[in-house]
Amino acid sequence: MQYSLETIFFSKDFISLFGTLDVCDCLPHGRHHYEGRSYIKTGGQFKEISIDDLFVSPSQKEFLRMYCENELRKNPISYFEKNNPLKTRVDIEDLCTFVIDDRFLIIIFQPYVVGSGEDGPF
Repeated sequence: MQYSLETIFFSKDFISLFGTLDVCDCLPHGRHHYEGRSYIKTGGQFKEISIDDLFVSPSQKEFLRMYCENELRKNPISYFEKNNPLKTRVDIEDLCTFVIDDRFLIIIFQPYVVGSGEDGPF
């Protein structure tokens, strides 16, 4: 088992971290799990933020869901590939792992949710 953690963004008021858990306990390949944690300083203390903190209303969540779905359709190795899709809809529950850098909100999908687990994080 191996866990790696990297800093995506760090300032005095905001921190975003990305972690990868790799477990090699079965053949032909191991299992992976991704974590994203982002914290904002409020009232002198850091508080973890969730996707629900960033996208509050149902219409905002639907916008994010549809944006991700449309972007995945452009990726030829995703399950949403145009000619023979294995999936046709992204579930809002699959959008909970994310990090934020100096310019972007980055959604990370768990293995086999939108593409092969061995292709790395989508």
